[in-house]
Amino acid sequence: MLPLVQFSAAGKPEFLNQDHPAQTLIRRWLSDDDAFEIKTSGSTGTPRSIIHTRQALKASAIQTGKALGFQAGDYMHIVISPQRIGGMMQLIRALEFRMHIYIHEPTVDVLGKLYL
Repeated sequence: MLPLVQFSAAGKPEFLNQDHPAQTLIRRWLSDDDAFEIKTSGSTGTPRSIIHTRQALKASAIQTGKALGFQAGDYMHIVISPQRIGGMMQLIRALEFRMHIYIHEPTVDVLGKLYL
């Protein structure tokens, strides 16, 4: 388990484990990039890249976070790769709600490896 981002009481992010690949996405999101390229899984054919707008990703993140009751200062444990849409959206939700972010190596035994 690696901590990636912690937020101060004022909402300022502190970046931890600077060399983790997810930091690129985190910094892009916090710098207000307008478009994000996401690769599909390829489960129905050849993987392809799709461009999503910040507006669409943010709207999805906020609606999901509200539905799940996310709050600033909560902890987000990401157990799927942020290189794909599921993990990417977990990161974006955590950033939008100013949650502390921890990333775990993807595994088939998620509960066996999750230390809270």
